[in-house]
Amino acid sequence: MPRHRFICALVALLVVLQFAIVTNAQSEKVFPTDEEIGLLLAQADRTIQRYKLLLDEQEAEIGKSVADEIAKDRESLNTLETVMKGFKNKHSRFNSPQGFTFLESLHNADRNLLRCVNTASSGSTGYMIAGNRDKADALLRLSQSCMDVSLLIYTISENASTLYQHFIEAQDEWAAHSTQEARQCENALEKIRPRKLDPAY
Repeated sequence: MPRHRFICALVALLVVLQFAIVTNAQSEKVFPTDEEIGLLLAQADRTIQRYKLLLDEQEAEIGKSVADEIAKDRESLNTLETVMKGFKNKHSRFNSPQGFTFLESLHNADRNLLRCVNTASSGSTGYMIAGNRDKADALLRLSQSCMDVSLLIYTISENASTLYQHFIEAQDEWAAHSTQEARQCENALEKIRPRKLDPAY
């Protein structure tokens, strides 16, 4: 009887290992790699540094009328930077709900930048009509800078969305393989399970 248990456990272990190796080989092709995530983070970091400068410039050029919005923008930026710091030493954290938080923060930044484009552009028109050409030009440059950074963040968001979609697909595939693996293991155990003998008397 102990020998049957040992054989059963050994077969179960071999089945689990076999399917685990197959699962890893198939899933790793789909999950975003550290290199892909690292490149995305490097691009995002450079763009965020430009975005920070634009927040300072908005405060200087537009003034108190956007103070509340700028404060909220800084909060969103802090969230984005905090998430990115979490990815810095372990890129694979992107392949988790933190990756979704990263995506949301990028979309918030893009929305905030588009608001900057509109506010600065409207302000520029107002100053142009009032005859203050220097201020109008400064706000027009700010509007263009916000548009440039918005386009960069949009591109990064698209890349991040693609990578995150790969993660979700890989996770679904892994879950399907895990279910199949459990069924195979159960079948293997059933085949080698010792049969209870009827009493001889």
